[in-house]
Amino acid sequence: MNLRKTYFKVDKYMSNRLEQEISKQKLNYINEIEFRDVSFKYKNSDVYSLKNFSYSFKSGKSYALVGKSGAGKTTIINLILGFLEPTEGKILVNNIDLRNIDKFSYYNLISSVFQDSEFLPFKISENLSFTNKEFNYDKEADRFFRNNTPNISQYFSDTFYKEGRNFSGGEKNALNILRSLSKCSQCTILDEATAAMDIINEIETIKTFVNLMKDKLAIIVTHRLPISKFCDEILVIDDGLLIESGNYKDLLELDGRYKLLNDIQNEGYEYE
Repeated sequence: MNLRKTYFKVDKYMSNRLEQEISKQKLNYINEIEFRDVSFKYKNSDVYSLKNFSYSFKSGKSYALVGKSGAGKTTIINLILGFLEPTEGKILVNNIDLRNIDKFSYYNLISSVFQDSEFLPFKISENLSFTNKEFNYDKEADRFFRNNTPNISQYFSDTFYKEGRNFSGGEKNALNILRSLSKCSQCTILDEATAAMDIINEIETIKTFVNLMKDKLAIIVTHRLPISKFCDEILVIDDGLLIESGNYKDLLELDGRYKLLNDIQNEGYEYE
């Protein structure tokens, strides 16, 4: 092996990659995230997790993605976040192909909360991001906790500090959403982020979250249909396909898959 030739090949490759990254367009805002005929299948799989998905998520609106497990909801989220790239089709942000956007500037404008998000055993203030100088922790925390709001200087868990506080799963959910709001994001995604809450707290949390995001873009993935009614638009995903979309009233009147799922949950899963 000629090491000198190998070195120059690697150096040229890295120079080209750096040049490509530098030339990518930086974003200052997110006005719209559009899917155009996007299909996706995982490596070594012949099955598409998402098929010919076309939809525009617009700033100033809230969206709920609903459907059975494995329907393709999280795949949509991972594509928006750039964790995956479309097998076919493309994703546009402000009419720019996501692959041509500077990822650092993009991630500065977007935040996400997943079901298993965790905290480090430090102070709550050290776990939150305060890039948004207008974020008022006490005010926003009161909205989510209502009672027994944790002090911002309080330690998360008593693993290392005996004065630390151990939080329930639902309280961790609330803190994770607060953490996402403490960032100056124009798009916030919740992927089963309230799953540990009881239904009453979950409904109140989602109502509060949607209200706080009313001038931005909010996307919520959920299995619990009662909370989807608070979003402007509901997308019903099934086997990788978008089969229904509309607001809560429209989908009930449509008398399709959404109404069926809604009726099942309202009847306490006793549907036969």
